[in-house]
Amino acid sequence: MSPSTTDELILAPNGEPFKSIEAAEKYLKNKELNDDIFGLTKEAGGWAIAKHRVIADRQAKELQTAPPATAAKTVKMKYLRIKVQAKGSPNDLDHVPLSLNMVERRVMRGQEAILPENFVQLMEDAKYTAWETSTDPEQPLKNAGEIQRFPFSIIGEATEEEYEAMLASGNAITMADIAAKRKQAT
Repeated sequence: MSPSTTDELILAPNGEPFKSIEAAEKYLKNKELNDDIFGLTKEAGGWAIAKHRVIADRQAKELQTAPPATAAKTVKMKYLRIKVQAKGSPNDLDHVPLSLNMVERRVMRGQEAILPENFVQLMEDAKYTAWETSTDPEQPLKNAGEIQRFPFSIIGEATEEEYEAMLASGNAITMADIAAKRKQAT
């Protein structure tokens, strides 16, 4: 019996969705369907096989028709008190520029600051690869490991109120920017 196809879906030979993901995977493998083209999707209490394009289109439609997130599902932001290491070279800026989802923050080096957890994660993820050279010109460069771009220490947790107060007070750079913008406006 050949598989049933509905709406570009490949169902089990009985015309119903596969009962388990394992059964759908086994069918996909047995029929030697290219997994670069075909994938698995949930269908009516079971599983079906479809082209990745069809799966993506169905997921996009589900997102468009999904109800908006409710306030009950929001997660309260965590704030951390950090201290960024002082300049490691004369070429380093006096501050660390951070930008996340079009929100910019500047953290002064060597001073305590409060940041939302997602900005701290951004700093944690900012790394570069260090390479070792060999004295033998025939040898390629060796990966010496990952180095944190902006080394920092987490001092502890902070509150949203402390974060807001820190933003309101600014720092030397933000105050200089505000003064310069006021001059331009007049």
